[in-house]
Amino acid sequence: MRALYLIVIILFSVIALEFLARQKFLNKELSRKLLHIIAGSAVANVFLAGYDYYLLAGIAIAASLILFLSVKYRWLKQLDEHERKSWGIFYFALSFLVLILLWYPDYPEVASAAFLVLAFADSLAAIAGTFLASHYYHITRDKKSLLGSIVFFGASFAVIFLFHGILPDFRIKLSQTGTDPLLYLLVTALIISAILTLVEAISSGGIDNLMISVTGSFFIFYIYMDPGSSKLLALSAGFGLAVAVGTASYKLRFLSLSGTTGAVILGTVVFTLGGWKYTLPIMTFFVLSSILSKISKKMRGEQSNGKESGDIRNHKQLLANGGIAGVLTLLSVIFKDDLIYFLYVASLCAAAADTWSTETGTMKKRKTYSFPGFREVEQGVSGGVSLAGSIGGMLGAFSVALSAMFFVTDYKIIILLVAAGIAGAFSDSLLGDKLQRRNRCRVCGKITEKENHCSEPSEYHSGIRFLDNDVVNFAAGLAAVTVFLIIYSIGL
Repeated sequence: MRALYLIVIILFSVIALEFLARQKFLNKELSRKLLHIIAGSAVANVFLAGYDYYLLAGIAIAASLILFLSVKYRWLKQLDEHERKSWGIFYFALSFLVLILLWYPDYPEVASAAFLVLAFADSLAAIAGTFLASHYYHITRDKKSLLGSIVFFGASFAVIFLFHGILPDFRIKLSQTGTDPLLYLLVTALIISAILTLVEAISSGGIDNLMISVTGSFFIFYIYMDPGSSKLLALSAGFGLAVAVGTASYKLRFLSLSGTTGAVILGTVVFTLGGWKYTLPIMTFFVLSSILSKISKKMRGEQSNGKESGDIRNHKQLLANGGIAGVLTLLSVIFKDDLIYFLYVASLCAAAADTWSTETGTMKKRKTYSFPGFREVEQGVSGGVSLAGSIGGMLGAFSVALSAMFFVTDYKIIILLVAAGIAGAFSDSLLGDKLQRRNRCRVCGKITEKENHCSEPSEYHSGIRFLDNDVVNFAAGLAAVTVFLIIYSIGL
């Protein structure tokens, strides 16, 4: 019966706020964010009320489907954005479902705190940015405000600090470890709030409604379970190391601003939650690949290698190469299984194999062939393979696998990791040759992967429209993980 109350409250809020927005009694943006606060508060309360798991999961699935259709067909015109279609309200419901799958019913406090951050911090930041802000910035597609980011940070800090501060069992756990509860909550809440502020700043298209709650939930779980001085030190050191690496990478022009922001987020996840076991492989891939990219560019001069991606990586390229690794690191917090680590390393072996094969294969002019047709093609295009590039890809996969040998003692696993990485790189070539999107330059007529060529936007020429180089790289990582999982499962 109480679950029915939740549905009634949210539906009434949707209808009432839609009506008020249509009648111009409330600003559209204010109506949307008030709905987020009301619905988010109700959902956060539900996690703590002890409802049946399957009932909540069913409600979440139904809500996700309804809101997906609502956005697709613009049913709530006033609660949606006029300028462009935003999937934020759908991601809001989807985050409810994901938090149920991850944390309910074992850790309802984690899900509740994460959803409260989403409900209040994100909504208050949007309200402040819309009505009060005067300074704006772009990291990715969406425009963000400096004031909105400050409000987001303050609100998320308040939610995390106060929520955990009032949980009696949490304070008892802290006191038993000899850790100062105030110091622990203060530092951990500050760092998690900073990370979530970066997540909000880099997100676009409404996906922050999913990323904020899910990312926040893992960090909240981390500080909530078995709290103590070691957790405080690990989180502080992980965040500090991520900021240092990100800043150095930006100064050395390894990463763009969006890439640096993503690197700090990903780095904090890996360095803190994964420890050195997870840090060494990703640092091996990133540092060696970045240096190799610089060397390759210098050897071939200022000529482009034909790729849309240059040697300065942005957030999309970071996600394409490290997104799977980041997700697996998060999952390792819940599932204490060596297989998660093996899959993590396999995804990075594929990223290294693909990056190294591209850079070593384009250092000098040499014959390049399509895969699997083996017809001669222009050097540097997606799908092209060469002997030098293939050897470079093998070395890249081996370098990452070698960095994991401190924690993987079975040489068969190491060989399998290298093989999975190479398989991922070849799948990248296959997709690049057969399916990847290609554009035509409006000025010179050249076929290119770049969205802009000769200082003008290029036009679609062939391939699957959404399958750009970043999507292909991400698919290569998935292929490596799949290959490893299949072979590992059958016991070879």
